[in-house]
Amino acid sequence: MGEDQFAVTSAAAKDKPYKLTDGDGLHLLVRPNGSKLWRMRYRFNGQENTLAFGMFPATTIAKARAKRDEARALLASGMNPSVKRKLDKIASITAARDKGNVESDLEIVAGANRRVSESVGP
Repeated sequence: MGEDQFAVTSAAAKDKPYKLTDGDGLHLLVRPNGSKLWRMRYRFNGQENTLAFGMFPATTIAKARAKRDEARALLASGMNPSVKRKLDKIASITAARDKGNVESDLEIVAGANRRVSESVGP
């Protein structure tokens, strides 16, 4: 289990994209153009999803593993990590906005709530 720094660094581009697995759903996607992207596959409510953690080398193996562990903790608590990420993004946008736009902020949050309830299902 797990890739080491050498294997990740020396992964070369091929004709088709391929994955180097690290464990617990984490893998490094190596694309034909040479980019290396950290991804995590997981299931939530029976549906397969993918989370993106960033490009290598900007996102190291240790950072990708820490993000994977955070996502697994959210899954264990019954929350979809992708939805949590979207809600955090909305919260940061609304916090940065001018306080005078309360109505538009409420519309953004209401739209996010609809999308969250649709992704969770009945």
